[in-house]
Amino acid sequence: MRQWIQERLKRIAYYIPREFWYGPGCSRQYLRLKRMMHEDPGVIHRWQRKRFNTLARRLSRRSDYWRKIFHKWNHAASSMEWREQFESLPLLDKRDLQSCLEEISVDAGSPGTRYMTTGGSTGIPTGFYLRTIADQQKEWAHICYLWSQVGFRFGGLNRRVSLRGEILPGNALALRKGHELLCSSFHLSKENLPRLMQVIRSFRPRFLHTFPSAALRLAELLAGAGEGPPRGLRAILASSESLPDKLRYELERFYRVPVYAHYGHSERAVLAGGCRHSPSYHILPTYGLVELLDERGRVIREAGRSGEIVATSLTADRTPFIRFRTGDFGEYDEGPCPCGSPVPRLKAVHGRQQEYLEREDGVQVSASLLNLHLDILDQVTQVQFIQERPGAAVLSVVPRPGTGRLDRKAILRAYEERLGKGFLLELQVRDQLLRTRSDKTLLVVRREPQE
Repeated sequence: MRQWIQERLKRIAYYIPREFWYGPGCSRQYLRLKRMMHEDPGVIHRWQRKRFNTLARRLSRRSDYWRKIFHKWNHAASSMEWREQFESLPLLDKRDLQSCLEEISVDAGSPGTRYMTTGGSTGIPTGFYLRTIADQQKEWAHICYLWSQVGFRFGGLNRRVSLRGEILPGNALALRKGHELLCSSFHLSKENLPRLMQVIRSFRPRFLHTFPSAALRLAELLAGAGEGPPRGLRAILASSESLPDKLRYELERFYRVPVYAHYGHSERAVLAGGCRHSPSYHILPTYGLVELLDERGRVIREAGRSGEIVATSLTADRTPFIRFRTGDFGEYDEGPCPCGSPVPRLKAVHGRQQEYLEREDGVQVSASLLNLHLDILDQVTQVQFIQERPGAAVLSVVPRPGTGRLDRKAILRAYEERLGKGFLLELQVRDQLLRTRSDKTLLVVRREPQE
């Protein structure tokens, strides 16, 4: 009887907007961001400087690693001096997280802290720590602001289909959680389309949250079946993959609604998105600081020049991401945005290729779905998929030094669950992975079959 009551209460809870569960702190974050997006640039900079100084003081008190880095830090420096000091701080990359995560992190063993792993588009698994409630609260407030540009209401019902890489209980086609309908993009096939669309249409969604590649796959299936998009849809909320102009045009032409894209990372060091007037990525000032560095590590300040995106989180304090090399590249957009916001904008983000593995039935499994958050990946430093024919691939891994014997079965099982039944996956251990001419490591390498 008690379990039945708990299940009923859980179902009721799903209908309460997430921002209410997160408490007043979530509302404060949202309102602060909304105000700061149109503040004077000087006010924004002073707030960011104060926030970073507070973080630097805390890290210096609690960590020998950060105390050595900040030993010459002048919290009372003028604006110009402060910027020079900041740009002299060492860069942090994924290799540093792999080799000395515990030294970099602060209060990692405290209650309410969660350990996460991510593979990313470069196939370099890294781990980091988050505060379970506090970081989710901040993240949701910022995401809600971005989505509000296309009608998503903070505190509203916002019926939303989430068509992403979720493996649902019992391999279900869909699972309703209050005003959110979870659907697995693994089920995007011609055979499943009638049942899937019956569930989606009866749900009457206002928003479709998905990968651009999954949105395109659904559009192709619907067009092939002579069907149109769900009625009442207000916007496509695209994330985790790049969105070229041509793909945006194709999606908006079929769905007949705006396609809104935002740019961010699992590490939560940078978050940016468009507005009602421009698709350029507005960098959220209360989320983090963004720099662009050229190939020599020099800061790029002018528009039109491409550089690596280096981000500093102003929200994460368990594993601080300070001058974190994202591996993505971007360039600033010119001039002020018509919306009136003075915050810097990224015109384009490069480096997030539409990589995918192809199943034997023709379904394309996006690289975003292979970005697993599993402890088992702590055994390896890099992963890469090499595919020559549909339905099969080689999974190359570089073991972490000192790991010992790899749990091959567990690693294969984790990825096979994502790739679906019948996908043939062969694991190979390597000293190094295949690289591009520009010396980048890709998560997915597709090549023609060898005769």
